[in-house]
Amino acid sequence: MWRIEPESKLVVSVKSNPGQHSSTQCGNRGYQNIKPRHSTPVPALRSGDAHSLRAEMDGAEMKVFADDSVVWEGSVGPDALGFDGPVGIRSDNARLQIDLRAGQPLNAQPGLAASCRSGGEESE
Repeated sequence: MWRIEPESKLVVSVKSNPGQHSSTQCGNRGYQNIKPRHSTPVPALRSGDAHSLRAEMDGAEMKVFADDSVVWEGSVGPDALGFDGPVGIRSDNARLQIDLRAGQPLNAQPGLAASCRSGGEESE
Protein backbone atom coordinates (compact mmCIF):
# COMPACT_ATOMS: atom_id res chain seq x y z
CA MET A 1 0.00 0.00 0.00
CA TRP A 2 1.28 3.44 -0.92
CA ARG A 3 -0.03 5.45 2.00
CA ILE A 4 -0.78 9.10 1.42
CA GLU A 5 -1.46 10.47 4.90
CA PRO A 6 -0.42 11.18 7.58
CA GLU A 7 2.88 10.42 5.84
CA SER A 8 3.75 9.15 2.39
CA LYS A 9 5.13 5.64 2.84
CA LEU A 10 4.96 2.16 1.42
CA VAL A 11 3.58 -0.72 3.48
CA VAL A 12 3.73 -4.33 2.28
CA SER A 13 1.13 -6.63 3.81
CA VAL A 14 -0.02 -10.22 3.41
CA LYS A 15 -3.74 -10.77 3.91
CA SER A 16 -5.13 -14.11 5.00
CA ASN A 17 -8.71 -14.92 5.98
CA PRO A 18 -8.89 -18.75 5.88
CA GLY A 19 -12.30 -20.04 4.85
CA GLN A 20 -13.57 -16.62 3.81
CA HIS A 21 -14.03 -15.71 0.15
CA SER A 22 -15.97 -12.45 -0.12
CA SER A 23 -15.22 -8.88 0.84
CA THR A 24 -18.22 -8.96 3.19
CA GLN A 25 -16.72 -11.93 5.06
CA CYS A 26 -13.12 -10.70 5.07
CA GLY A 27 -13.64 -6.99 5.70
CA ASN A 28 -10.41 -5.20 6.57
CA ARG A 29 -9.20 -8.02 8.82
CA GLY A 30 -6.34 -10.43 8.25
CA TYR A 31 -3.53 -8.05 7.27
CA GLN A 32 0.01 -8.76 8.47
CA ASN A 33 2.54 -6.01 7.71
CA ILE A 34 5.92 -7.29 6.50
CA LYS A 35 9.13 -5.55 7.51
CA PRO A 36 11.53 -4.86 4.64
CA ARG A 37 15.14 -5.93 4.58
CA HIS A 38 15.82 -2.62 2.83
CA SER A 39 13.60 0.35 1.97
CA THR A 40 13.83 3.94 0.77
CA PRO A 41 11.27 6.77 0.99
CA VAL A 42 8.54 7.06 -1.65
CA PRO A 43 7.60 10.41 -3.18
CA ALA A 44 4.76 12.36 -1.61
CA LEU A 45 1.56 11.95 -3.64
CA ARG A 46 -0.10 15.15 -4.84
CA SER A 47 -3.27 15.70 -6.82
CA GLY A 48 -2.65 15.57 -10.56
CA ASP A 49 0.74 13.81 -10.31
CA ALA A 50 1.30 10.52 -12.12
CA HIS A 51 3.31 7.72 -10.52
CA SER A 52 3.87 4.02 -11.09
CA LEU A 53 3.96 1.26 -8.50
CA ARG A 54 4.89 -2.31 -9.34
CA ALA A 55 6.07 -5.40 -7.53
CA GLU A 56 8.13 -8.39 -8.63
CA MET A 57 8.31 -11.68 -6.77
CA ASP A 58 10.88 -14.45 -7.03
CA GLY A 59 9.70 -17.12 -4.62
CA ALA A 60 9.10 -15.36 -1.30
CA GLU A 61 11.44 -12.50 -2.23
CA MET A 62 9.71 -9.29 -3.30
CA LYS A 63 10.91 -6.02 -4.77
CA VAL A 64 8.58 -3.04 -4.99
CA PHE A 65 9.30 -0.21 -7.41
CA ALA A 66 7.91 3.33 -7.27
CA ASP A 67 8.54 5.29 -10.46
CA ASP A 68 11.03 2.57 -11.54
CA SER A 69 13.17 2.86 -8.37
CA VAL A 70 13.35 0.06 -5.80
CA VAL A 71 11.65 1.32 -2.62
CA TRP A 72 11.09 -1.99 -0.75
CA GLU A 73 12.99 -5.30 -0.70
CA GLY A 74 12.41 -8.28 1.50
CA SER A 75 10.82 -11.65 2.04
CA VAL A 76 7.04 -11.92 2.33
CA GLY A 77 7.56 -15.28 4.06
CA PRO A 78 6.82 -18.84 3.03
CA ASP A 79 3.12 -18.61 3.94
CA ALA A 80 2.54 -16.05 1.19
CA LEU A 81 3.50 -18.64 -1.43
CA GLY A 82 0.48 -20.76 -0.51
CA PHE A 83 -2.00 -18.17 -1.78
CA ASP A 84 -3.74 -18.59 -5.10
CA GLY A 85 -5.95 -15.57 -5.49
CA PRO A 86 -6.31 -12.37 -7.44
CA VAL A 87 -4.08 -9.33 -7.37
CA GLY A 88 -5.97 -6.38 -5.95
CA ILE A 89 -5.88 -2.77 -4.95
CA ARG A 90 -7.04 -1.32 -1.68
CA SER A 91 -7.94 2.35 -2.06
CA ASP A 92 -9.51 3.90 0.99
CA ASN A 93 -10.70 7.51 0.85
CA ALA A 94 -8.97 8.36 -2.42
CA ARG A 95 -10.03 9.15 -5.96
CA LEU A 96 -7.59 7.45 -8.31
CA GLN A 97 -7.17 6.59 -11.94
CA ILE A 98 -5.56 3.17 -12.01
CA ASP A 99 -4.15 1.05 -14.81
CA LEU A 100 -3.91 -2.42 -13.22
CA ARG A 101 -1.79 -4.96 -15.04
CA ALA A 102 -1.26 -8.40 -13.62
CA GLY A 103 0.10 -11.42 -15.42
CA GLN A 104 -0.57 -15.04 -14.60
CA PRO A 105 1.52 -16.23 -11.67
CA LEU A 106 4.14 -18.85 -12.42
CA ASN A 107 2.87 -22.35 -11.69
CA ALA A 108 -0.74 -21.10 -11.48
CA GLN A 109 -3.24 -23.79 -10.63
CA PRO A 110 -6.43 -23.34 -12.67
CA GLY A 111 -9.76 -23.96 -11.00
CA LEU A 112 -8.86 -22.89 -7.46
CA ALA A 113 -11.30 -20.49 -5.82
CA ALA A 114 -10.19 -16.89 -5.54
CA SER A 115 -10.37 -15.36 -2.08
CA CYS A 116 -11.97 -12.15 -0.84
CA ARG A 117 -13.31 -10.96 -4.16
CA SER A 118 -16.09 -8.47 -4.56
CA GLY A 119 -18.87 -8.52 -7.07
CA GLY A 120 -22.55 -7.96 -7.61
CA GLU A 121 -24.02 -6.65 -4.40
CA GLU A 122 -20.68 -6.02 -2.70
CA SER A 123 -18.56 -2.90 -2.92
CA GLU A 124 -15.08 -2.25 -1.74
